[in-house]
Amino acid sequence: MARLNISIPDALYERLDRLRDRVNASKVCAAALEKELDMVEGPTLVADNVDTKVARLIERLRGEREKWYQRGVKAGEAWAIDVATLGELNEFKQTWSGVDHLDPLTADSGEMEGWQDQLPDTFTERDDTVWNAPLDDDPELRGAYVLGWYRGVRDLWNVARPLLKNRPG
Repeated sequence: MARLNISIPDALYERLDRLRDRVNASKVCAAALEKELDMVEGPTLVADNVDTKVARLIERLRGEREKWYQRGVKAGEAWAIDVATLGELNEFKQTWSGVDHLDPLTADSGEMEGWQDQLPDTFTERDDTVWNAPLDDDPELRGAYVLGWYRGVRDLWNVARPLLKNRPG
């Protein structure tokens, strides 16, 4: 396995040092690096035997869905960090239990229909530039955005929840 040295702020290192017995820094850094590289590389298409016109169409459609999915992830993360209450986050897992198996790039509109109604009232990124156009016009894009929102919240909450439980006090 390859090794890599990273630099982090002193305050972050001190926090990590206090929790070293509960946090695998290598695993956390590897996961974060993989996620970032996946976002930078974007979706790739292996088109060995695929007609180039079909390949271009698929890339364009995936690209648009991926863009809205990533925008949803960022919106979900922002809501969880800046707005969500502990009660909302505790209810979150139960409310959204039916979407884990969905793929944002291939789920059809029927599979994601209605999930936008599950967004909490405190999630306020519903202005016209996001919510009405183009998301009202394209159920697949709306589904990718909502699924991204869910995964952004889920991933943060999955890390934060055990840390809250283990915290003295």
